[in-house]
Amino acid sequence: MKFTMRSIAKFIDPESDRADRRPAEAFAAYWWDGSGVREDAVRDVSSTGVFVLSRQRWERGDAVWLTLQRRGAVELLPERRMTMQGKVMRVAADGAGFLFVSTADAEARAWEAVVERVLELIAVHEMEGLVKAVDAIGFLCQICPTADSIRGMMSERLSSVRAERAVEILLQAKSLLRGEADAQRLRAPTGLVERILESGSNAEEDILRPYWATLLARSCTVDGHDNSMLPLVQLLGQLLGSHVRVLAHACEEAQKSPSAAGAASAAPLECELGKIMESTGMRDLPILKSIDQLGEIGLLEKHEQSGRATPEVKVAITPTRLGLALHAHCRRHRGTVAEFYGLVTA
Repeated sequence: MKFTMRSIAKFIDPESDRADRRPAEAFAAYWWDGSGVREDAVRDVSSTGVFVLSRQRWERGDAVWLTLQRRGAVELLPERRMTMQGKVMRVAADGAGFLFVSTADAEARAWEAVVERVLELIAVHEMEGLVKAVDAIGFLCQICPTADSIRGMMSERLSSVRAERAVEILLQAKSLLRGEADAQRLRAPTGLVERILESGSNAEEDILRPYWATLLARSCTVDGHDNSMLPLVQLLGQLLGSHVRVLAHACEEAQKSPSAAGAASAAPLECELGKIMESTGMRDLPILKSIDQLGEIGLLEKHEQSGRATPEVKVAITPTRLGLALHAHCRRHRGTVAEFYGLVTA
């Protein structure tokens, strides 16, 4: 985002007309470290960057979304805080110097509007909510920098609850990509990201959001054109938490062997209903219903089940190749399906 020295000086000191590096007493930089909010003192700010006093050991080139404001409670008025992406250009014993990362003015204003709309939707009144939302939208801006349709979705089509879920999915996906060599250069297809956030934010059960986050992370590549996760996104959109629990049990219990092109197949599997109940925390009838539905979707082999529903009865829950693939890819695995299951391919 683009700032002028005059605007920054006025932000730090409304009475000042100076146009040089400004000390920033009582100001802090707030940022999300993947598990919580960090608050560090700001030593000074200029038109091009900021020096943050911190024990955090950043490295040159690291990019961090920072919110600057006076220390204390969250500033609800946007004119009383500044949000920008900073790139570490200098590392010192007492902190790091960040260069403001600029985008075109129109793009910057568009994303700023998304941030403020999301903050309004989720009714932020504490610093953690603000910093998480800023970091999530910052990640979205990185992977889809010019996506008007996604900005429209985040600003216009999400309820407050769905906005919170979308923020959670984005933060989990970013966390999964942390440490990758090209993390700052990763992009994703706009349509695929939009579909993941639309469907994922509709998922009411907490167990499903890490799956959506994993598919989002796997969709991020340097060239930004990988749509290979689309079939799995379409499948996951049909599943409930009960389906995911049953499928996970089937994939973990089945005896598996490698097949062509890094895939895996499963030997026929029958399990006692009581053991599935113990593993999934579900009751018998919902399990049987989920098994039938997974068979219709194509994630389990279709079988006629016994009408009995006692803990001792055995039910067929053989995962298909597609079921094994979905489970593997939604469990943060970035290699082949066969590698996920520890199989040695020829």
